[in-house]
Amino acid sequence: MSRWLYTLVTCYVVLFVPHWVKAQDSTEVVRRLNVKFEVSVADGAPFAGTVTLTGANKDVVYLYTNRFGLGFAQLLPNTKYTVSVEGFSHFSHFETAPISDGDMEMELVLPPAALKGMSAKEGYGLVLFTYLDTQNAPVANRILYCKAENGELYTGTTSADGRVRVEVPLGHTYQFSVEGYQNFDSHTFTSYPPLQTADIKLELNKKTTGVLPQVNKTKEQPPQSSSTPVRKKKPSVVYRTHKDSMQAAKKRILPPRAQKTPTAFAIPAREQAAEIPYLSKRVLEGVYMLRSVVQDEERKNRNFLRRSRLHLLRTLLRTHYDSAVYVIDVTCSMDAYLEEYLLWLSLANNAQKVYGGVFFNDGDGRADSTKVAGSTGGIRLVPRPMEEITEVLVNSISFGCSGDDPENDLEALLFAQAEFPEAKQLILIADNNSAVRDMELLPLLTKPVHIILCSQSPLSDNNLPHEDYVNIAIATHGSLSSLHEDLRVLREELDPDRVAVGRWHYQKLKDRFVRIAN
Repeated sequence: MSRWLYTLVTCYVVLFVPHWVKAQDSTEVVRRLNVKFEVSVADGAPFAGTVTLTGANKDVVYLYTNRFGLGFAQLLPNTKYTVSVEGFSHFSHFETAPISDGDMEMELVLPPAALKGMSAKEGYGLVLFTYLDTQNAPVANRILYCKAENGELYTGTTSADGRVRVEVPLGHTYQFSVEGYQNFDSHTFTSYPPLQTADIKLELNKKTTGVLPQVNKTKEQPPQSSSTPVRKKKPSVVYRTHKDSMQAAKKRILPPRAQKTPTAFAIPAREQAAEIPYLSKRVLEGVYMLRSVVQDEERKNRNFLRRSRLHLLRTLLRTHYDSAVYVIDVTCSMDAYLEEYLLWLSLANNAQKVYGGVFFNDGDGRADSTKVAGSTGGIRLVPRPMEEITEVLVNSISFGCSGDDPENDLEALLFAQAEFPEAKQLILIADNNSAVRDMELLPLLTKPVHIILCSQSPLSDNNLPHEDYVNIAIATHGSLSSLHEDLRVLREELDPDRVAVGRWHYQKLKDRFVRIAN
């Protein structure tokens, strides 16, 4: 071997081999978890593409999902990972389990494309500000100051189209200022949910309405804070895991108290001003943002709802009842459907179709041993104003799960019947897998009850229409529907004590219909 080749080999061994051995040893010491991911977008369609997972220690793993939204990755245990995808950087995070827990399964739900730019990253609210002059032209290069009650200051500068977006931490009240208009408006971002956006427009067009509040006449700039301005521009997303699906479902349907779309006004902060600004503000939260997306998709694509997985929403939209009161089971087993019911209520023109509504939760969390048929409790009227409905729903589900399996459906139906005597019919939205605890109250019902049976899987021989709901529909001359089909209830001509419910048969024994083999 020549001298120069010998020298080259020696240098390679001395410089590189020890590091390679160390890396090999490190790989053997640190074992990785096998994690299965199911990734979908908000309308239920599977996501096929690349998701980037970045560990707290800079460990970067690329997750590639197939056309079914399934993907697999090997991740470090006990490590916090940030989840990013094209158009949504750092929208969520999760922490892996210890290696002793074995393999993991995770579910990621990405936001719809229509929400791009309309929400902030996790833990932040979004301020969207538009500034227009007296000619309705955009005002560029103006700094928007967002000052929290604790003194923290966040800023952004309007672009050529007069718009700016500033992300601010949730859980604070902010005062907004621009040059010449100090504290022209304020807004409180509550600590929950993650989807909160205040869309504010300031127009210098001399338009005024009603009595205008005075503001301080000063041109001085809002005080600067030592905090670093936050200007990150990526939206957030709903995120949940299989390990805590109940709590995750609650988070998806628990927006805070819904707010009206408020309008506020302000006088310019200078003497003898040539223009009086007009200030308008839209507040978007939780289900309202989802509603806007659904309405946009409906306008663009008439097949949207037929392809989506919003089964309860589709069922409510396809059924029309005159002067109906809706009685809704809001126990834990119904968490997955409550957002769809709220969304249906909030869609255009539906308020005119609803005669009334009732939420019931089987006793406000009381002990099972104290539940008595007809007086279990946990029943609340659904208010007509949309901004109050979410508050009542939050109160109804705040007591946790209902305890045992049976629910107080009949008590809730009788409550609705008494509160709305002019109603022509009652619509019961119930869990097909939960029994009815107070069936002895059935003879007291005098209005038809149309029942929508909710179930994660379609009705089948292993998932039959529950006998309690069959008996309620038959006794009140009502009807039965699942989330996938309307069920015909027909009495057999040769035997009036036998009925066919869809493709299943029920026989009357004593005072009750029970399932029999076909």
